Amino acid sequence: MYQQRIAFGRDGFPFTYPGYTGQVSYDRGICPVAERMHFEELIVSGLCHASMTETDLADVVRAFHKVFSQLPELR
Repeated sequence: MYQQRIAFGRDGFPFTYPGYTGQVSYDRGICPVAERMHFEELIVSGLCHASMTETDLADVVRAFHKVFSQLPELR
């Protein structure tokens, strides 16, 4: 999104906002930790959200444990 400078609508807001006249670089490599997490470590999912109950969260955790317990067979 940042490197392609796309966000809201077809006009590319906020990247095309006329009130900002500065220059910002979003080139790859300027945030190595965030990039590593994005591509290799961090799981972002619609499964987790603010309205989840503790029971919902426990279900997600159990599901992950179930999958991880079967890693040798999955490989």
